[in-house]
Amino acid sequence: MITAPRPHFDRVKARAFGKSRFPDIKPLSSAVFESFDSAYAAALDGSDDDLHGAIAVSRLDPCDAWHLPNFSWSLNRALRKTPSREPVANYLGKLYDRLSKVGDVHKAQTELSKLTNLLTVDGRAGRFRLTSSEELIADFAEKLAKMLGKMYARGEWDGMIVEAQSYLRWDHDVLAAKLKKFGEKPLANRLADAVFIRQRLRVLKQLSTLEATRAAGVVNKAMQPYVADICVSDRQYQRKRNAECLSRTVAVNQDDDTDWFTLSDVADSSVSNPMIRRTELMVRLRGTEECALELGHQPLFLTMTTPSRFHAYGTDGAINPNWLEAGCPLAIDGHEWLNKQFKNIRVQWAQAEIHPYGFRMVEPHHDGTPHWHAVLFVPKAQAKEMLRICRAVMLADSGDEPGAKKRRFTVEWIDPSKGSAVAYCSKYISKNIDGHKVGDDEETGKPADEMAIRVDAWKSGCRIRQFQPIGGPSVTAWRQLRRLREQFDEDSPLMHSLTKAEWIALEELRRAADSADWAAFCKAMGGITVRRKDQNLRVAYDMPGIMDRLTGEMTKKLTRFGDDAARRIEGVMWHQVFIVTRFKEWQVKDKAGHMRCVREYLQTTRNMFDHLQDAETYYAMADEAYEQYQAMIDRTWEEDSLVLDLTADYDFDAFAATPLDDPFIYEEALLL
Repeated sequence: MITAPRPHFDRVKARAFGKSRFPDIKPLSSAVFESFDSAYAAALDGSDDDLHGAIAVSRLDPCDAWHLPNFSWSLNRALRKTPSREPVANYLGKLYDRLSKVGDVHKAQTELSKLTNLLTVDGRAGRFRLTSSEELIADFAEKLAKMLGKMYARGEWDGMIVEAQSYLRWDHDVLAAKLKKFGEKPLANRLADAVFIRQRLRVLKQLSTLEATRAAGVVNKAMQPYVADICVSDRQYQRKRNAECLSRTVAVNQDDDTDWFTLSDVADSSVSNPMIRRTELMVRLRGTEECALELGHQPLFLTMTTPSRFHAYGTDGAINPNWLEAGCPLAIDGHEWLNKQFKNIRVQWAQAEIHPYGFRMVEPHHDGTPHWHAVLFVPKAQAKEMLRICRAVMLADSGDEPGAKKRRFTVEWIDPSKGSAVAYCSKYISKNIDGHKVGDDEETGKPADEMAIRVDAWKSGCRIRQFQPIGGPSVTAWRQLRRLREQFDEDSPLMHSLTKAEWIALEELRRAADSADWAAFCKAMGGITVRRKDQNLRVAYDMPGIMDRLTGEMTKKLTRFGDDAARRIEGVMWHQVFIVTRFKEWQVKDKAGHMRCVREYLQTTRNMFDHLQDAETYYAMADEAYEQYQAMIDRTWEEDSLVLDLTADYDFDAFAATPLDDPFIYEEALLL
């Protein structure tokens, strides 16, 4: 039962009480080590009570016990090269100390083992800690991709899948979905690609670090709200790395090398820019409210929270016993619960012929537990029935627990005469993007712009979509029309199949999008309540076959892994008329390489002109032009085309601008 010999355990004990080689790492406390020693002795005696804790201790070695920072032997020189691991180790060490001091050693060992497994992946390529630095992640991704590629080359498909599931934490449902989406060979090509593996490991690192620090009791209002500081640091480093990568990469027009932009410029001018994203959300919310007021619909502000078992800590930092009894659910588990409940709500809405519209927002509680806000508009006659369905579904799970009826689902009836829905939701939108003009965050009492950085790290780690529209027209179609600045030509052959009314409606859509008038856009699309299948304007992800034959371009392309590439937006369809919104083909290149090519091209051009000048080619060209001009004069004299009288209305400027080789010049008079 015991995998480590007693002498090894004695050496661990001796070194734990000895002086640490690292001054910032404290030796293990006597009380904690005695719990280890007693558990080990109980296991040797055959006692089943302490067996689990003893086995967990015996499996620790100087390399695998990195999560116990109090052990001086747990951090060797290799691990010391990855300082990003130390904060997590400190959090987990404090968690173990806190649980063991209250006398629950078995529970401490269980929680520590659970979090250790959360932060490590294991398989034939070796054990890897997800809290490793970016350099170690890149190195391990190379190693793992090479191993998986060799396994597929040897025909070990089943073994490769088992290793991929172990390292990437794909369950059977995820694996089946990826096989259906990509196919066997493209999926194998992905698993053999180091870049693909590195991206997956980064995602696991974000989620695992966030959940481990949350479980360790660090994430709460009393300590570090929303996420731990290490998650914020990792997110800031990621954003900095992405910004540097975008600034080093350019998008070049394939037809014109002088037409290029850095990807950082492109990102700054898109919804990736927090200011633009916030502004667009406010514009769309304002337009939606204008349409709702014209229809006389009731605006409602809803808040949906999870049951008590998903909340880890109180505002004072005290642990929630219901959360412990439920097995310490993750933050993403709470979001999935809300998603499930809302799906049930929408099903019952559809059965009752209730179709509200608006926006849904997700934000974290102080301990990282998600909750939802939604501003919805609905006909006043359907408002009470809609709220009854919401409340019934939200309270169907643990509805009798204390505070459930008061906090699980709340609603506020917005009175347009006292305030708009935009003003009601502006702070929630700004708080979860950049904290612009919010002041202090109500949840934590700290500056909102600082908390917005933590919310961004929380959203990125949990992979949660913060803002989502409910009902209404397609925002993608809106963005595509904003690319068209000029009025549609009614006499264009493209518009011949449209009636006068259809052309006017299309032009109204374009003008509404160009002027950022979401309300006018919704009206031109058929109204705010029109369903997607009934909208005349739709996004075209594929160029029609006739366009392929005319342009000679096949839009269906393959990825570098061998499967079909994702469909690219080519334009919009309006009453079966295809309108192109993508006029250029761009190629992504390294900026340094592209600028080097541009400099070489310019230098070649400069050298060519220098050579022409040195060879006096310009003089020869001038002599040839003069001879042609003199020959033309002689022919003019011969044809007796000289005009002797000067008329007042003769256009000498137009004549002077006429090229010398114009065949109609002889029909004009030449004044000498």
